[in-house]
Amino acid sequence: MINQLDIEQKLLDVVQVDKYVKEISDHLKKATFLTINYKDIDRWVASFFAGSENTLEVLLTRAFAVSQFKALDPERKFKELPEEKEFLKTTRTEEALKYVKQRGAYAIQQATDATKMKTKEIVYRGLNDGLGWRSIARNLQVEIKEEGELQRYWQRVATSEVASALNNGYLATKDIGTFVIGQGYDDACTYCKDLVIGKVYKIGEKPETNFEDLDPTSKEYKQLVKYYEDYVWVGKDNVGRTGSKNKRNEDGSTTVRLRHELYFPTAPIHPNCRCLWVSFDPDLLYANNKGNFIPKSKDPEKWKEWHQTNIKDRYERGQ
Repeated sequence: MINQLDIEQKLLDVVQVDKYVKEISDHLKKATFLTINYKDIDRWVASFFAGSENTLEVLLTRAFAVSQFKALDPERKFKELPEEKEFLKTTRTEEALKYVKQRGAYAIQQATDATKMKTKEIVYRGLNDGLGWRSIARNLQVEIKEEGELQRYWQRVATSEVASALNNGYLATKDIGTFVIGQGYDDACTYCKDLVIGKVYKIGEKPETNFEDLDPTSKEYKQLVKYYEDYVWVGKDNVGRTGSKNKRNEDGSTTVRLRHELYFPTAPIHPNCRCLWVSFDPDLLYANNKGNFIPKSKDPEKWKEWHQTNIKDRYERGQ
């Protein structure tokens, strides 16, 4: 598989301060001899981040392509990322790529806005303190690079959005009804281990009904919950959901969250998640709790027990 760290590093290059400190310095050098117009400062601070969305879009698009090729040709080795023109284009893959780009643009806009706010804060503080352009440029270089929460924000965008592109690209190549299993890392969190790694799901269509339109006590709500718990699809995510079963109210009391407010099985399942889906034929293979495949022929009785629990009881009962 492609080295995800390489992609993350390219994403993080979007906010490397060294690339724009000189430009900031030139602007501030002029500003120290002119009347300060804060709207102008807003504009040129914003200009440092112009194109960030496009940079991310290119990387996510290529990650999306990688997952398609890995799905169609698992043995293919990549020396470099493929270009968009190499895509397998179908209605499903086009829709999936559109979703990946929209999700990525939203995530990077949040990270970019946070970085712009921090940049402006440092610039304004320096100007109000009467600092020269060299001092302000130096403060920018030091403070943004050392701003832990800001760097974690960008790292989260890099990891989560690349994982989303990889998984959605992969699912888009598979037929509806294909079975997938989650695979991850030994240091994965409890949510990944409980809902993704080693767990079997079926690729389905995206539901047209929303939880917000249903009564939580209704039969329809429970059926939709069951569908979310058993199926995955292109564009399924946990945006707006949490792993915490209780929420704290303003008066200090706690309320138990409704099922649809909690995590459902997706990959990625949460920010910084590195889990991936892998398709397989459950009539020929079964898997352990780490998502590692075992041939049916190795232990037919164990396969039969696993198949009953993971396939027949969940997807064939009542058909």
